[in-house]
Parts: sequence; C-alpha cells; structure tokens
Amino acid sequence: MVIVRLLEKLLGYGSIKEPEFAKDFDIESNSQLTTLYSLMDQVTVKAKDIINLEILKIKNGLSGEKNVYFELKNSRLPFICLHDIRLEYKGYTGQFDFIVISSEFILVIETKKLYGDIIVDNEGNFSREF
Repeated sequence: MVIVRLLEKLLGYGSIKEPEFAKDFDIESNSQLTTLYSLMDQVTVKAKDIINLEILKIKNGLSGEKNVYFELKNSRLPFICLHDIRLEYKGYTGQFDFIVISSEFILVIETKKLYGDIIVDNEGNFSREF
C-alpha cells in the first residue's frame, strides 16, 4: 500500500518535492545478517570462521549501500526510491539494491564496495589495483 500511495503522488495525484523512500535503509534489520548471527550458536568453531567471513562480506556490501542511501536521501530531488527489492520469475530470483522512480525515468542502482584504485581504460573497462 505504501508503494501505491507513493506512485499516486508521483503520477500527479499529489506532489513529491523531495526523495521519498518506501522502505528506509537499516543494517540492523538485514535478514541475511540476522540468519547468520542466529547460526553462530549452533555450529562448530570451524564453521564459525566461515560464518564470520560471510558476515564481514555482507557488512562491507551494506556499507556501500549505506553510502548510496545517504546520497539519495540528501539529494533533494523529487523521486520515489525502493530499497532492497527482491523479484522472482519462473524460479529465477533477483535482488535490486535501489530502484529510483521519477516522473522522467526509472533508475536501477546496484552497489558494490570496492577497495583499491579503480582504473578506467580507453575502452571503458574498469579494473581494480591494490
């Protein structure tokens, strides 16, 4: 229902003057992290190391999402933003970090937190140097 109300505003039934989020970003409510933390008490020491590594990877990814969320939230542009949207079609699933919907366009944003220097060559290829 929240998304329907936001889309009605966007399509002219109301007016959006700043970014509106259907669901705000919250690291604490991340389902993957919650599941991994709950497994910690049930596994061996060796498995705990694997789970801790996975938790670190997820936290790094969420850190990148947090940065993008901050920039979108403070952009003062009129749009609706959907965060962490999961779609399923014919047994395939997909997850979108952010979907930005304005009266002019729809933008899908996938975030990654990369370390090192990013080099772009003359063909537009990205590579990372450590």
